[in-house]
Amino acid sequence: MNLLKPKLVSIKKDVPVKQTLTFSISLSILFGIFLRIHQYLYNRQLWLDEAMLSTSIINRSFGGLLQPLEARQNAPIPFLFLTRLSVEIFGSNEYALRLPALIFGLLSLGLFYVVSKKYISADAVPISVFLFAISNALIYYSSELKQYSGDVLSVLICLLMVERIHDHRLNTLQAIAWGGLGAILIWFSLPVVFVLASGGICLLLFERKTKIHTLFITFSIWLLSFLSLFYLFINRSLANEGLKNSWTAKDYFAPIPFLSPLNETLRWYLTTFQNIFVSPGGFASYELAGVLFLAGCWLLLKKRHKYRLLVLLLPIVFALLASMLKQYIFTTRVEYVQGGRLVLFLLPAILLLVSEGLEYFKLRTHKIIFIWMLILLLLHPLKISLIHVKNPRIGENVKPVIEYVFDNSEEPDKIYLHPRIKHQFWYYKNLLREQINLDVLEGVRDRDGFVHDIRGLDNHPRIWFLFSYTLNDDKLEKDSFLSQVNRRGCQLDAIEVEGASAYLYDLSQTQCSISRHS
Repeated sequence: MNLLKPKLVSIKKDVPVKQTLTFSISLSILFGIFLRIHQYLYNRQLWLDEAMLSTSIINRSFGGLLQPLEARQNAPIPFLFLTRLSVEIFGSNEYALRLPALIFGLLSLGLFYVVSKKYISADAVPISVFLFAISNALIYYSSELKQYSGDVLSVLICLLMVERIHDHRLNTLQAIAWGGLGAILIWFSLPVVFVLASGGICLLLFERKTKIHTLFITFSIWLLSFLSLFYLFINRSLANEGLKNSWTAKDYFAPIPFLSPLNETLRWYLTTFQNIFVSPGGFASYELAGVLFLAGCWLLLKKRHKYRLLVLLLPIVFALLASMLKQYIFTTRVEYVQGGRLVLFLLPAILLLVSEGLEYFKLRTHKIIFIWMLILLLLHPLKISLIHVKNPRIGENVKPVIEYVFDNSEEPDKIYLHPRIKHQFWYYKNLLREQINLDVLEGVRDRDGFVHDIRGLDNHPRIWFLFSYTLNDDKLEKDSFLSQVNRRGCQLDAIEVEGASAYLYDLSQTQCSISRHS
């Protein structure tokens, strides 16, 4: 009887620990829900990409969304349909347009917890869930009219699905059911293909419970779905050589080792490895995050969890291979928050492995060192999330600029739209239901074309020039355009806010006083 006492005492001690872990995880999820809803309710104005996508969603029927979208936009058909349905129910406001992204983001919080329990150590789960909850990129994309939070949700479902298939012996009916789920997810999110391909290879290498021919039923359904999607939609979007050349010039495609200059190849891969922990990773120190990531890989390997490790890592490999073939953009631009969005689907795997890496050092270093590592890892993303509670992300604050122009315009004013703001202008004009009897001119982006445009406006007494911008390059372009206007007339009025501005010019005279609003 006494032999049982140590075991009973141990169990009793474990109960409070488990309760504490469960409580901390619940708090993290609730905090993540708050952060996402808070940013969503702030209702920032649509920025360029959102406005371009909204044009097709608002102005087309469900059937029309099956055709190529305006402004060279691409998005999964189910995402377009869900957003269109939201618009039908709630109107064409920003809340309705972003509602599907918010729902995807909220569902991902709970699902990531389930995935964490399946793929990493139990003690690493609370850290991974907390990192996921406070992730700047995940919070941002849960309130943006884009499909990227849906990519994350779809990838999490896939990770659970391939783990479930691995753990259970499938019969034919189950193989068809899992095949059907994967087939649907492929249409919801293109990056899911990389995860399903990785899961399929890992199942073939490690699966012992299900016969190969049963697995092939599942794989065949996945493949058929992807080929249908590729033939009907993806292929035509990849046929644009102009876009491909532009993306190549911006380093959006991975260089092919041994076929590209060695210096360029090393620079690209090293920079990408560093930046992925910053955008979309959200860590202040890519050095620490990178070391923890590698340590997490090693710990899973040491624990003989090769299957789980490969399922998490191979999507990165497949995405890079597709990028080498110029079939997928792999970029981790860090200049602004939208950077890294096309690799956002990799963030769950990154956070899981970084958290597992922290567990590796917890078992092998002094407690004080571990605590410092934990603080250094969490401090920056937590700080950013709290800053954005007080000061939510604004982006391109175009609405007050457009309202100011409408309130202060008079006949026969003209409005000249810089190409970056034209989609936002028409969206907010329709949303505000403004009936303006003014000539609206849609400008061109190149400098020579702009000079040609304003020559045609010479001697006109009142012209509004509208701009929106996110990057410094956009601001420099605006300043360059205005320098051309300043040579031909004088500024009568101006409004400048974060991310947008408007300037009223008289091109019939050269001297006047200025009224500026900000």
